[in-house]
Parts: sequence; structure tokens; C-alpha cells
Amino acid sequence: MNIGGVFTTSWKIFWRHKILWVIGITPPLFYAIVVLGTSFLDPDRLFSALNNSWPNFYGAILVVGIGVVFLAIYALASVLAATTIVRGTCLADQGIETFTFVDLFRGSRDNFWKVIGLYAIFGGAFLLVVGALWALAFLVVIASMGVGLLCLIPLFFLLLPVNMLGAAFLELAKAAVVADGLGIGAALKRAWGLFGQNFWNIVLVAVILDVGMYVFSFILILPLYALMFIPLWAQLGQDGMQVQDPASNMFSSMRWIYLIVMPFYMVIVGILQTFLRTTWAATYLRLVSASSPVQPLAPAVAEPG
Repeated sequence: MNIGGVFTTSWKIFWRHKILWVIGITPPLFYAIVVLGTSFLDPDRLFSALNNSWPNFYGAILVVGIGVVFLAIYALASVLAATTIVRGTCLADQGIETFTFVDLFRGSRDNFWKVIGLYAIFGGAFLLVVGALWALAFLVVIASMGVGLLCLIPLFFLLLPVNMLGAAFLELAKAAVVADGLGIGAALKRAWGLFGQNFWNIVLVAVILDVGMYVFSFILILPLYALMFIPLWAQLGQDGMQVQDPASNMFSSMRWIYLIVMPFYMVIVGILQTFLRTTWAATYLRLVSASSPVQPLAPAVAEPG
């Protein structure tokens, strides 16, 4: 596989079809809006109002339930966005120059629940592995009075490459579902076969994408920390080393960070995720075309109505 060709193709698709940007931006921007809204709530006043109407237990359940609903909406929107971005990449790779939101969603709805199944499988596997490691660490700490925990540190560091390869495997399986209409089992089998035949190419693509994402994210998050301390620095400059109520100043400054910077940051995150998913979809298409011919994706834009 020509890795340079894959990145060139994915960049052309990514840059030409800005509609994919809008889709990728929507879930992170929704998350930012929810965080912004909740950051300006007064928790004491909110719980006081709830406790006047319901007992403490039911008030807490209501708040937690609202949070779970918002998280579920965000998760479903993220899955739908990921599915439609892969769909749009496949259509663009076939030479279809123009497609709309309706075209993308129409072609993605049949695969939506299968992609959710993939996320559930990989999420469950990740939680199982992490839970097993923490249980092992707990037993080792009890048995060795804490000394044996040092021997387990390399295992926790192994989670980084395992997580990277797991995410790459998930992206290939997701592309198999969307591009070729495979079921969950067949998509996992297809992705496993591609991994076995092109392991180092896939690792190289994953490293390039992950390192690039981390670098851009680190560069973007630095202004957040800098802005967070501006009020404290200003007060230090005025009052010397005596700072009145630093926690209150910190909380106030964080509100302004969320208001000014966080939506911008989430937009950038959505754009970067769009490029990442576009690249993995293009990688899948190149790997499959190099290994064995498959039926092309049926373009939704060709359907009447």
C-alpha cells in the first residue's frame, strides 16, 4: 500500500468536501454547549431548589439522569457522525463530487446500529482489559505490601500501543460495515484479515495519525492553561504575593475559558477527527482494493426523491 497516496487521497477528499467538517464538528460542539451551560449553573442553588420539591435522593437521581441523557445523545451523535463521514469518504473515492446531508444520512441509517454494536464490543473489551489490570494491581499490592506494583508499571504502559491498535482495528471494521455493508462478525473478520496482511502499514498510518493528533491537541490546549491563570497573575502583579481567594479566581477564569476558547477548541477537535476518519476510510479502501475486489458502494445520491 502506498501510504503517501493514502494521505494524499484523504487530504483531497477532506479538503474538497467541507460538508464532512460540519458533520464532524457537530457532536463536539454540542458537548461544548452543554458544558458551557452547566458551568454557569450554581450547584448550591440548584440542589436547594430540588430539595424543596423532592427528597435529596430523588433530586440527585434527577440531576444524574439528565447528565446520562445528554451523554447518550452525544454518544449517538458521535457514532452517526463517524458513520456518515466514512460514507462520504467512500462516495468521494468513487468520484461522486456532490452529495448532501440527506444523501449521507440515507446511506448511513442501515449501518448505524451495526456501528454502535462495534463500539459496544470494543468499549466492553477495553473496560474488561483495564478492569483486569486494576484487579491484578490490587491483588499484587495486597500480596506484596505495594512493592510488586513496580513490576506492573510496564503493563500499564502497554495500554498505549494496545489502545492505538485497537482504535485502528475499530476504524477498519467500521469502514467494512459502511463501505461494503458487512455485518458485525464479517466486518471484524475482514479487519482482522487486513491486519494480518498489512500489519506494519497499518501501524505506520496509526502512528502518523495519533502523533499528529496529540501534537495538534497539545498545541491547542496550551492557551487554555495560560488563560486560566491570567486573573491570578494579574492579582499577583497588583497585590504582590498575597492572593485573595485563589479558588474563586480560578473558577471565574475557567468560566471565561469555556465561554471564549472551548467552542473554538471543540471545532478544531471535530475537524481533526474528521480527517482521521477520512484517512482510515481511505486506508481501508486501498487495502481492500489491493487484496481482493469487492462490490462498490451503492451511491445514495443516485436514488430518486
